[in-house]
Amino acid sequence: MDRKVTELPEAQQINDNDIFMILQSNENKKVAIDKLLPLKQTSVTLESTVNANTNYTVPFYYKVR
Repeated sequence: MDRKVTELPEAQQINDNDIFMILQSNENKKVAIDKLLPLKQTSVTLESTVNANTNYTVPFYYKVR
């Protein structure tokens, strides 16, 4: 029975050995989640400036990678 992706039930939990379908180079392929997780990268940059007595400004930079 063929179903559209929008008709599939939502997964309640995801495990390391679950398989995802991907489209790569115009071809359907499969990949396990444990192969995708190392590719996940998060980058956060926060910038704040502290003014004291209006005589000087001290910038603070935080980079999380």
